[in-house]
Amino acid sequence: MCHAHHKITDDEGQYSVDKLLEIKRSHEGKFINIIATIQKSVHDLTTLSSPDYPKNMRKLDDVLKWDLNESQIKESLKELNGFINKLMKLPHVTRELATIMAQRNKGNVIGSFDLKVPLLEIESVTGMDSQFILGQIEILENYNIVSGIQEDDYGRPYVELHSLESGWMIWSDLVKFAKRTNISLNEIIVNMNFKLLDAV
Repeated sequence: MCHAHHKITDDEGQYSVDKLLEIKRSHEGKFINIIATIQKSVHDLTTLSSPDYPKNMRKLDDVLKWDLNESQIKESLKELNGFINKLMKLPHVTRELATIMAQRNKGNVIGSFDLKVPLLEIESVTGMDSQFILGQIEILENYNIVSGIQEDDYGRPYVELHSLESGWMIWSDLVKFAKRTNISLNEIIVNMNFKLLDAV
């Protein structure tokens, strides 16, 4: 209590012990309710959206000219759904960053199978703080989506997008599919609309 209010409350006739305790409870109650409200509003944002899983992947198969049989489609769907389940656990901004990495990996630039992504380039194109990017990379690494930070032969830092367990280079294939169909890669990965890979 400030000095001025302390002097006012010295008047025991107007401010009995019971009255002061009531004022104290009322004042504390205002802040206890705020804390409770804040605690109730904190939740896992990744639970607010759910993916649209693919059913047949035939459009992906047709566009990339794989010509898979039913058994191969079934196996690929199983592996793709595992990948989608990982993406579902990532914050929206982390999926956005992974999508940018997929679009900017060296393999897409030079037409090779290299899935390396230069970190300085990611910082430049996103305008994100390097510490923030490192935190997002840590999340991606925890879900086995990228490697840890490594250095190329010239000492430049990069991360590498992981293929799926079978060796399927999912990132490159999704980038190719998006380019050939003019479907936004963000719509597929960030919004988790994987039913776009299906034939109707």
